[in-house]
Amino acid sequence: MSKPSPLFARRGDLLGWRSDTIIGAMIRWVERDVFKREPKSVVNHYGVITRSGTILPVDDVSQRAWVTEALFRGVVEHEVCAEYPPEMLHNLQLLRPLNVCRKGVNTIVKAARGYVGRPYGWLKIIGHLLHLERWLHRDDHPICTWVAAKSYEAEGLDFGKPAAWIGPDDIDDFARDNPKKYMIIRDVQLP
Repeated sequence: MSKPSPLFARRGDLLGWRSDTIIGAMIRWVERDVFKREPKSVVNHYGVITRSGTILPVDDVSQRAWVTEALFRGVVEHEVCAEYPPEMLHNLQLLRPLNVCRKGVNTIVKAARGYVGRPYGWLKIIGHLLHLERWLHRDDHPICTWVAAKSYEAEGLDFGKPAAWIGPDDIDDFARDNPKKYMIIRDVQLP
């Protein structure tokens, strides 16, 4: 099978992001499993592609990909290029679930869009930092990985743990360890 274009996202793909901010570095640092001597995490954020298209800002807006993601301002759906400009492409990752039919993709996208408008889950971030994910089960204030993992869970897909416990590193590790379930279309280019 030939590798798909790293600049084209399909509905249902996961868009990963590596932020170079202090908050992004902190998330990557606490997400790794130090007991397994795991290297630093690569990605600190995920969203669900809800409209297929290019991740570049092309003139034809109907050709641009859209993503649903939980940002600090809440859960939003927007063009990928509106939040992630071309000069930041080296920090983007695209994961594609394999063996998911069109109906399954529709289920994932519908679930992701169901979170749009909800406020950001600041307490969940604190819970993840303190590794208290097991007690964070309400979805009225989601974080990025909650939206991604719960959307995939709606189609019966998982990342090796209950969706409420998933962090960015869990998604990245699971995709890398399970190439028959997830394809890395585009990967972060580390400095």
